Amino acid sequence: MDELRKLFYTPGAPTGATSLPKLLKKEGVDLSMKTVKDFLTSESSHQIHRKKKRLNLNVAITQAPFDVWESDWLSLGHDVHLKSNKGCAHILICVDKFSKMVWAVPVKTVDETSITLAMREIIHDNLSRYGMRPNKLLTDAGGAYKSAKWKKLMDEYNISHSIVYMAYEAERSVKTVKSAIGHVLTQRGDKKWIDVLDDLVKMINKREHRGLQMSPNEAIQHPLAALKNLEQYWSKIKQPEPTVYKVGTHVRTRVDKATFTKGHWGTFSNEVYKITHVFPPADDYHSHRYALEGIRSRVFTYNDIMETKDPVTIVQKKKKPLDRLQKQARKELREMEVTAPLPTRLRSEKTRPNVKGIRPKES
Repeated sequence: MDELRKLFYTPGAPTGATSLPKLLKKEGVDLSMKTVKDFLTSESSHQIHRKKKRLNLNVAITQAPFDVWESDWLSLGHDVHLKSNKGCAHILICVDKFSKMVWAVPVKTVDETSITLAMREIIHDNLSRYGMRPNKLLTDAGGAYKSAKWKKLMDEYNISHSIVYMAYEAERSVKTVKSAIGHVLTQRGDKKWIDVLDDLVKMINKREHRGLQMSPNEAIQHPLAALKNLEQYWSKIKQPEPTVYKVGTHVRTRVDKATFTKGHWGTFSNEVYKITHVFPPADDYHSHRYALEGIRSRVFTYNDIMETKDPVTIVQKKKKPLDRLQKQARKELREMEVTAPLPTRLRSEKTRPNVKGIRPKES
């Protein structure tokens, strides 16, 4: 074990459960895989930087078109020329989770007014073409989706709106639309995309989807056949859970990294949490979910956590910084404390010497 520990802490040495025993064997030390894994489980640095493969444990289940939608917006950034695109720099994207049908509306800004008007346009278009609107709409926690105007629109059409941690279908559609726009801009050699957006979305909705085995347009026309194909696809891609954690298990949580996050940053958190509740799978297409002590905003799956033997850490909540008005109010209160005169009784008490052990003389 001493040889294993020495090798592990050698700069540049391998840290995997497969490569470590091989290197030790070349040096004449024969250790079992279980011994190496137990050692790595007790090492915090290995757990924090370990690459844990994501398994396909949960499948998004919907039974019919227009049951659940997802929405997100894409910003074109440097690929946009405002004058050529009627001042629009963003596109609101909606996708039907069952049929994978995509809708896209260009907007100038992503404020509550623009996003709400664009969503109203998409709903009106579907009511006129199909006579249907979504029962449920999933979005991220963007500010426009929390506004009073957005809530009024949802209430007007009796749509149940939910904020989720990540809208996977919408984000996938955002990538598809953005990639298609990039191809058009490269082919044409200019920055104008708004005139081809409708044709581009129509072509996306004509493509055959791997899970549906038909296009989104055909899935809306033949929902029963599409559902049968989806169930076969879901059963094929669903992977079994390697293990089910128990209540009381200590775990680290996966760190959500952005695209350009530095590679030397850890994959899992420095903080250690305790599992407080285990939720059973809702159906054959979903996995167990775990609630962690100290985190109330979400639940986790096997992909999001890693078991550890380290003790639970106390997570200090960061104090929210004061805004400009709060800072000004605090400053004014301090000034009032300095300049405001004390009442007569308090002034006399304040100036009276406070000497312990000496009683005032009685007159």
